[in-house]
Amino acid sequence: MRLLCAVWLILGATSASAYTLATSVSASCHERLTFEAISEYLTQFDLTSSVDVPTDRITRRLMRSIRPNLPADITDAELFVAFSIITGVRAPDTEGHSTLNLAALRRLHADPSPIDQYAHALRGPADDGLAGDLTAVEGTKSVIRAELALARQSLTVVNGEVVNIVEPRQFFVDHYEAVTVRVSLVGYHLGRAVHAL
Repeated sequence: MRLLCAVWLILGATSASAYTLATSVSASCHERLTFEAISEYLTQFDLTSSVDVPTDRITRRLMRSIRPNLPADITDAELFVAFSIITGVRAPDTEGHSTLNLAALRRLHADPSPIDQYAHALRGPADDGLAGDLTAVEGTKSVIRAELALARQSLTVVNGEVVNIVEPRQFFVDHYEAVTVRVSLVGYHLGRAVHAL
């Protein structure tokens, strides 16, 4: 009987999938879903009129790498905000390491802190059963609310005009290393919220 069960499990196995980042060895899920939403987002909210688009070579090159995923008529400012959102979407999975560093990735996802798990819409270590489901959902909602609050705080008013704060953040490039890029903080924190969502 055990042998039959083992054979059934092996023959009946199908591939599993999960939400993943785009890397040289994995297909994008986080980014694909985000790109689908960005076009709508950029038409609903004007967060680009007051943003200073960086001119450094690395940020510009990475911005160009996402352009094919966006509408052809996207402006430079919209492209920069979109890049900032994508940087934020990737951040919870790349905090301090490349996505190809499997040991670091495992440590990140096995972090015993419930709040760090909620950033991925996962249960904390003690979130068992139905009560754990509800705790994880509430924890994830609180992470999303916190990121939205940070996004709102990153817009400031200067001389009556809303200014989109731009600051450096890390971005990891496969087979390379961390690079420092400038991002729109409102886009970055919206991206982190989208990651949990």
